Amino acid sequence: MELHLATGPEKLARDRVTFSEWGKRLTLEQYLERERRLREHPFSRGMRTWFLVEGSEVLASCETYDNASRVGGEHGRAWSIASVFTEERHRGRGYATKLMDLVAAAGADVQACVLFSDVGERIYARSGYVSVPGQSDWLLPPLESEPPPPCEPVLPELPAPGERVLQLQPTREQLDWAFERERLYARFLKRTPPAVHAARAGAAHACWAAYFKSNELIVLWLQPGAPAETAAVLDAARAEAHRCGLDHVRLWSLPGVPAPPAASERKRKEELAMYRPCRGPRIEAWTQVQRALWV
Repeated sequence: MELHLATGPEKLARDRVTFSEWGKRLTLEQYLERERRLREHPFSRGMRTWFLVEGSEVLASCETYDNASRVGGEHGRAWSIASVFTEERHRGRGYATKLMDLVAAAGADVQACVLFSDVGERIYARSGYVSVPGQSDWLLPPLESEPPPPCEPVLPELPAPGERVLQLQPTREQLDWAFERERLYARFLKRTPPAVHAARAGAAHACWAAYFKSNELIVLWLQPGAPAETAAVLDAARAEAHRCGLDHVRLWSLPGVPAPPAASERKRKEELAMYRPCRGPRIEAWTQVQRALWV
């Protein structure tokens, strides 16, 4: 078995295989367009598709995206791993673990690999991935209210991490990659997209995108302020969720920040943030993890 970097035609052929897993609510043609458009997006410039192969047989596959990262005072880059897939006939043989090991070894010049698991922690822990502790979701109901005023998303200014702490920096391209997914699904499913993607009140700021696949508004990043300020920006998101006919607003809970008064909390079972160091000092934690970093 060996690691193979997929060519353009090989990616397209693999898309047809993965459609059954990730093409829910879309036709095959729509799914192929989604994959093509997202690969053409500026955020995907450093994207690679990896195959675990034996001869001409593809045993498992995944993608990696480049992210700006830092560990302590050292700036570098990390790989975000996405779309890990093993066909049903190949499952239960450790191919995904082998693929994760080989991809991490190929990232000799990156600080870490990160991923967001939809299948729990166990599979990726076999390959040395560590889960970020205390992961849960806050859910807020839609709010019938005046629409929020226009506001441009603002990139967070992250404090310097500790010496052995990993941190990834979201970019405008990565935020727009989430908005591009929203635009595609709004067109495919004939849904109303948000008119506004951000709100600000005092020191608080939030940006969001509709996720029509699960009919929810996802807060990509929340910079909390005073409780009333934080509630105000989340109320703006709730108003957009109501206008777009979405079931709720969902955001990842923030360590050390109390849940908003209108929120219910549930343990997260999917999108579990995990990391694996690749080089440099031993990483003991990954902090500042919000949904904008998900791929």
